[in-house]
Amino acid sequence: MKTQWRLAAALLLLLSCSGLKLQEPMVNNLEQAATLEASATCGVGPDGESITEEFCKITGGIKHESESGIEMKDGSQCGKCNRFSHPASHVKNSNLGDSLSWMSPPLIRGDAFENVNFTITFKKVYQIDNIVMKTGESPRPAAFVVLKSLDGETYQPLMYFSTDCRRDFRMEPKTRADADDEVICMEKYKKLESFQDHSADINILLNKDRPSGQQPSDRLLEFLRVKSVRINFRRLYKFSTSMTPLNERKDDNQKKRYFYSVSLLKVSGHCYCNGLAGSCELDSLADDFKCRCIEGVEGDTCDRCAATHPQKPWKAGKPCEKCNCHGHSQTCIFNPEVARKRLSMDLDGIYEGGGVCANCSDNTTGLNCRSCIPGFFHPWGRAWNRTDSCVKCNCSTQISSGECKDGYGECLCKKNFTGLNCELCAAGYTNPPACEPCDCNPVGTVAGRCDSADGRCACRPTFGGDKCDTCADGFTGFPDCQKCNCSLNGATSEVCDPDSGSCDCKPGYTGPLCDQCDTGFFMYRGSCFSECGLGLGDRTV
Repeated sequence: MKTQWRLAAALLLLLSCSGLKLQEPMVNNLEQAATLEASATCGVGPDGESITEEFCKITGGIKHESESGIEMKDGSQCGKCNRFSHPASHVKNSNLGDSLSWMSPPLIRGDAFENVNFTITFKKVYQIDNIVMKTGESPRPAAFVVLKSLDGETYQPLMYFSTDCRRDFRMEPKTRADADDEVICMEKYKKLESFQDHSADINILLNKDRPSGQQPSDRLLEFLRVKSVRINFRRLYKFSTSMTPLNERKDDNQKKRYFYSVSLLKVSGHCYCNGLAGSCELDSLADDFKCRCIEGVEGDTCDRCAATHPQKPWKAGKPCEKCNCHGHSQTCIFNPEVARKRLSMDLDGIYEGGGVCANCSDNTTGLNCRSCIPGFFHPWGRAWNRTDSCVKCNCSTQISSGECKDGYGECLCKKNFTGLNCELCAAGYTNPPACEPCDCNPVGTVAGRCDSADGRCACRPTFGGDKCDTCADGFTGFPDCQKCNCSLNGATSEVCDPDSGSCDCKPGYTGPLCDQCDTGFFMYRGSCFSECGLGLGDRTV
């Protein structure tokens, strides 16, 4: 059954995408859900009371075609009727037996009964395509009109039928309509084949002049919309036992032969299901035809999305869609704001619609059940529709938040821990597994970092000491730690006192930077020489 629904939905989607009209389900027996009424019935008095009146069949004689119709010679079968004999409801139940039929009062009751209405009223609007009418114990009418109504009060003609269109309706006979909403008169049933059990095929749709395969226009579809169909019988076929016109004869039995009767009425058409039904079937409890909406659509006319298919707003001819919950939820609601921002993924993987999944299972969460709840992660490459799409994090809450990242499950560590499972000390912390803060001077340390194992601080280039709280060799003046400016000639090295900045001088040199000559020495070309001994040649290096 699900496969059938999916095929129907796929067909409807194809039709809507190709620009075709909505495809509505066909029904061949709409009359079964209708109320049938007649303006006059044999055996029913003017106030609805039951009366007994006699009628005669036009059978058993010899027929002869002439200009005035068929001439009857001898032979008739007569009977009596009351209000229970031939009511309009017999037509609806005609499948119970061929003898059941509706019958109008015979003309012996009055010539006014040559104009009689037979009305079919539905509980809702349908598109009508065809009516098959079969007479009972009388010939086919010589002239009648098929009318429609959408309110049950105002009627408009659909088609005219007559043996003489000019005489009865002052219209030229035609075989097909030129326009979709043109009302024509047809002389389709000009000849009479027998005196009873005649059929009339009133095919409204096929009598329109349209190229084969062309979709019906909006004008035609509107023309075919009905809630009530009325057959207005205008003129009877007249016969006589001689060539004398009926109105010049005194034979009352002749007028007993003239009445209308209907033994079968089949109305074919389409239910209005907004192009979203696989069929339209009779509901015996409701005594009406109900759209059998495709999966995900509901309502008497398939006019809304079911609660199980709220991904996108309802649209005529377009199947409703389930939310893409990746198999982790059967409950979903439509959120217009989510739809506006295009945050929800549909079944095609496109961010379109406003479906918000509820009660996600299997440790999933999010608009589409496409995220993991806290404490679980989604391994890379694993399909989201798997029941194990979310895996529990392997993270201790003592050193992490208990949550982890998608992919490999890397734990979200507390600030003093790092590593896949937070097994290492983070920068600025040492002494695992306690991972205590580094005891480093913040001025002299690179980002406050130290060795995670022994706690030795990572000093900046001009700083030194285990805690980076002194200046490095060659620098002085903590915390500024400026470079020592010892004389290259007079100092023993480039290193100076880290606090005072004084340099260690060679013999013969003096001063904080060793850039001056000591007593007994003199400066020559940047170097100090002794005033005695070797003289100018005794250069102290």
